[in-house]
Amino acid sequence: MDFWTFSSCGLLSEAGTLNWNHLNPSDQPIRNTRASHDSSPNIFTDGFLCRQTETRTNPPNAPEGNTCLLQGLYPRITQTDQHLEVKGFGFIMSNKGRTSQEVRNLLQSCNGFNSEQTRKFYDNEAEMYEQDFVDTLEYRSPHQLIDLLVDNFSGDRGTVQVLDVACGSGLAAKLMFKLGFRNFVGVDCSKRMLEEAAKTKLYQQLQPALLGTDPLPAQTGTFDLVILAGGLGVGFTPVSVIRELCNAAKPGGLICLARGNHTSSAEKQYDADLDLELQVLVDEGLLSRVAVKKVERYMLDPQVEASRQDVDPVYITGTLYLYQKTRSSDGNSQSKEI
Repeated sequence: MDFWTFSSCGLLSEAGTLNWNHLNPSDQPIRNTRASHDSSPNIFTDGFLCRQTETRTNPPNAPEGNTCLLQGLYPRITQTDQHLEVKGFGFIMSNKGRTSQEVRNLLQSCNGFNSEQTRKFYDNEAEMYEQDFVDTLEYRSPHQLIDLLVDNFSGDRGTVQVLDVACGSGLAAKLMFKLGFRNFVGVDCSKRMLEEAAKTKLYQQLQPALLGTDPLPAQTGTFDLVILAGGLGVGFTPVSVIRELCNAAKPGGLICLARGNHTSSAEKQYDADLDLELQVLVDEGLLSRVAVKKVERYMLDPQVEASRQDVDPVYITGTLYLYQKTRSSDGNSQSKEI
């Protein structure tokens, strides 16, 4: 993995310059190079992406002297004798454990991302994902969804085929393995998250796919269980992917979804679109509803400041969806009870 280390960073969200104390030869990777900023560029604070529209405005209270890890996410980087020019956008990732507030700042900076930007975010978040989400933000989606699944599943856990979509680092598979499930195929947009999932040694196959852009890499009518624990949302998984999940399931198979109930207008519209898409599939005779459950404490609300969370924790709720595939698109009815 290429990376660059700075004492403090000046970087523009669209285009700008970094002035260097030490310059490397042109066209060579820039590693472990200490940089300084002048009085004008934007400053990235430790642990999150600052997306400024004004090229001469510093973020408020931007600390200096941070040591950060900047991972290469730039469509074009050019170097001259005096400066490095960056076109595109980038992330600053700390090379040490993040504070609770830094994790929140990191997630807040991603509001409005499209799916490609989200993919790049998770490529850079992969090694810190479980620490940031599970430990710091108390992310409970996989536990809650698997609990609902096992309450409604009576098949042979050791033989069923599980498709884990937006599998991330393998949180759902690790929980399911402890409960006796053995056969997993994982799909995720982030290749580095797939590398983390591979470390679990639980998956027979791992496939990269940007959901909604790439076709779901799963054979039609193959899986007894299709899991998507937490990847539903604006900039993550388009609602249109639900039909692809349905296609991947066997007749009689279960489709298990979890989503955090975020409160922005865009997320509320996503909720409405998701409910509509599920109802369309029910009306077409492809799915039947098994259970829809609201859960508390889905995760700590990343929009609430850490200082408040320490005193009076605020959680977002979540919604769990469990549907059964009743027939394939060619009209074949379910083949067995799950």
